[in-house]
Amino acid sequence: MVKLSVITTILEADERLSRSLQSLKARQNQEHIISVAGDYETAVETLQRSGNQHWTLCHAPGASIAEGFNECLKHCRGEFVWVLNSGDMEIDVEPLLMALEKNRNLDFAYGDIKYGERLLKASKGPLTKWSCILHGMCFCHGAVVVRKEVHQKYGLYNPQYKISMDHDFFTRAICSGAKGQYVDACIAQIEPRGVSGNIMKRTIENYKIISRWTPLPIALLLAMKWIINSYIARIILGWK
Repeated sequence: MVKLSVITTILEADERLSRSLQSLKARQNQEHIISVAGDYETAVETLQRSGNQHWTLCHAPGASIAEGFNECLKHCRGEFVWVLNSGDMEIDVEPLLMALEKNRNLDFAYGDIKYGERLLKASKGPLTKWSCILHGMCFCHGAVVVRKEVHQKYGLYNPQYKISMDHDFFTRAICSGAKGQYVDACIAQIEPRGVSGNIMKRTIENYKIISRWTPLPIALLLAMKWIINSYIARIILGWK
């Protein structure tokens, strides 16, 4: 029986994917589902060289990130699902699996990440509708494990969003009653300035998401706060 399904969606296979593959800890009950939107043959060759025997490659020509994730989810056999973006690396996902196995009432568990060389602590919760609205995202996508059935209850990733599909999914799930728990552990090392590094595009998408759950003036004020804070962090503090 497969316990953990790791999913990754890529445009092309490159050294970033190889780095992510090499970081995964060996587990007998783990599978890795990868969707590739571009060159399928090159992706097969890269995976064969990785030494990882437990992978499934899905060809999703021209797929967006959200569509790639959804394609992966169709093939997952595990009880739990963890997203590992290409270029990101596992530190230790085991504490999240232990939390979910201990408490069957949890829909997901999440922890902290290293973003480059900085440790970023997630919100300790409890997570509510207003947690999602006020903070944009209370944890990093690479530091959360969900039960597979959560996607059956609350839906898949919305291809409308090119960057914030994770924020949309978890906001929708939490506002509909999904329960999550913070685990005090560092789960993954996230590659700085990935696809979410475009501050303006990310803020516009986040604004569209929270405007469905709160009055538009409040959503607009929060979006302005996110832009200002992001530029302060990048320009003045020098964060990547």
